[in-house]
Amino acid sequence: MDFVGKTILEFSHLDSTNDYCRQIAGKEKLEEGTVVWAKHQVKGRGQGNSIWESEGGQNLTFSIILEPLFLEPSDLFMLSMTASLGIACFLREHIRDVSIKWPNDIYAGSKKIGGILIESSVMESRVRYSIAGIGINVNQRVFASHLPNAVSLAQLTSRSYPLRETLISICSGIGSWYRLLQKGESGKIRNAYTRQLYRLNESHFFLEKNIRFRASVRGVDKFGRLALEDEDGFIRHYGMKEVEFVP
Repeated sequence: MDFVGKTILEFSHLDSTNDYCRQIAGKEKLEEGTVVWAKHQVKGRGQGNSIWESEGGQNLTFSIILEPLFLEPSDLFMLSMTASLGIACFLREHIRDVSIKWPNDIYAGSKKIGGILIESSVMESRVRYSIAGIGINVNQRVFASHLPNAVSLAQLTSRSYPLRETLISICSGIGSWYRLLQKGESGKIRNAYTRQLYRLNESHFFLEKNIRFRASVRGVDKFGRLALEDEDGFIRHYGMKEVEFVP
């Protein structure tokens, strides 16, 4: 077993696994790679003010405690890349057409099957620790009407999955990519991430400040900004919440 997931702290329910990790981070020393897993996450969070909704006991909602002290704060998006790649690798063992929708979603076809929220503590321009919060739709068969774009592994394969074994497999994949990051293989990670981007090199509509425009995804820069090439061949870079994909 890789170091990610070697120790799993299991809870029947928590408000938020990320919040729990952050609360204990300053009080006790937890081994890097420790996973906090809540079978029911009551107040899960997505990027910004979005909420991650999950039926209790049916999906995976967990956080991984990491200590990427070797990273500069400006390079922290690499953690999102490594987590995304680990999840995508696992999913491809079971389903087709898996992609990474910038900045923090995992897609199966045109529907969302997972999400990632990375939160880091930085002091005096140095990274102290990071928490990778992850939600994966595994066995849930019905989603709320206001979540029309959600899909689960069970819906796509017509079978159910043991949650602990699935969690361990996903953690192993994330750990493998994280090891590459530790070894300085950021170029390999960035290339793999780019190849798996949702709608890569396809012309689609986007929204910037309610202005609709057509562009193609070309990649992500070192700061984690999305590179879009418009119809005039001009490439612009967008940070989180600065641009929206149009379905």
